[in-house]
Amino acid sequence: MNDMSWVEKIGGKGPSRRKLLTEWSKAVRGRDGCCVVCHRTEFLQAHHLIPKERFKQWMYEVDNGVTLCARCHKFGNYSAHRHPIWFAEWLKENKPDLYSLTTERIKRDNDRIADNQAG
Repeated sequence: MNDMSWVEKIGGKGPSRRKLLTEWSKAVRGRDGCCVVCHRTEFLQAHHLIPKERFKQWMYEVDNGVTLCARCHKFGNYSAHRHPIWFAEWLKENKPDLYSLTTERIKRDNDRIADNQAG
């Protein structure tokens, strides 16, 4: 899915990265409505599945995000940031379509990077 229609709603001549990320976060949290792991509805944050620093082309894609509470995102022992392998396995088991989309994107982008470096 490449639905970037929410970006057009921001308006302006060239929204800042911060504003775009804020709107992206609102769109992800609005879609999910609760933490996708524990179903809490407080302290919700949007988590990038594909890191925005390395793969900038997916930074504002709503389907590159899931809603997590602060505990499941960063602070719990089993959180997306503290234990990314656990989170990847959780995603694979509980959101298989999203897991497949994410891994396909990463593989395709890594292949493209390797091809550019080789040739």
